[in-house]
Amino acid sequence: MSYIVGIALSFTCIRLSLYFLDQSFSLYFDDVALSMVVGGTFAVGIIALPWNHFSEFRKCVARLIFSTLPGKRRILRTSLDFVRARSQGTRIRIPRRHMAYEILNDGDELLDLNFTPDDIATILNERLHQYVENRQTIADFFANLAKYPPAFGLAGTVFGLINLMRAITEGLDPS
Repeated sequence: MSYIVGIALSFTCIRLSLYFLDQSFSLYFDDVALSMVVGGTFAVGIIALPWNHFSEFRKCVARLIFSTLPGKRRILRTSLDFVRARSQGTRIRIPRRHMAYEILNDGDELLDLNFTPDDIATILNERLHQYVENRQTIADFFANLAKYPPAFGLAGTVFGLINLMRAITEGLDPS
């Protein structure tokens, strides 16, 4: 949610600056350049993202924008409730909205299947390792994707300049 507030605040400041300069927003906004930057970056993202990570990417973007991650205290409280219920012989079902909850549910299933504690630890450690590896792949993807918008912005600028020069040569008033 903080990203949305930050973006809204930055656009408000830009709009306020344009108001003080007594200039129109349309002087600084170009549809061609915007479509080049957004469309080009989106196209590169589709090409570069491994398809087996697409659902994880979608979840990461949703968590980034909407902050859907549970807090550490909530995870710890849920884990303690899980352990207490398990020691009393009762079961609680934990929704699979976060990796910590998925590991608890997997551990519960492994306990039901009578795996040894060492086997459970090995399996859950491997699951956690794969989770971290997938998240690192998504983080690397974002870092690599950040290189492309400036290049597409430059391409949009060149297209705009070519259009301007063509209009001037066809008799458009230079002012």
